[in-house]
Amino acid sequence: MRRLLASAEPEARLAVDYFVWRIVKEIGALAAVLGGVDGLVFTAGIGENQPGIRARVVAACGWLGAELEDLANATGGPCISKPGARVSVWVIPTNEEEMIARHVRRVLEVRTR
Repeated sequence: MRRLLASAEPEARLAVDYFVWRIVKEIGALAAVLGGVDGLVFTAGIGENQPGIRARVVAACGWLGAELEDLANATGGPCISKPGARVSVWVIPTNEEEMIARHVRRVLEVRTR
């Protein structure tokens, strides 16, 4: 994603646009099924480290009531929504490798019993 965002190539811009579109599409689908959302959470590499991507996603989710606090977004939050926004927006650090290791360990423990 860093390379795509740094690139001036039209294909790179298209890839980023498509990435954001897919995120917004999935949020919209989930919001429809759930009857709305209380919050949006950005995690992992891109979610934690790309304020521009977060800004684009939240802007596209304005219809849900998500509003971004620009300074909080730039500094990584953890809460990056404007006070009083209908939908809160958060940046929550994750450790995917640790979670994968925990799940593998759990599976291995079950199999060795």
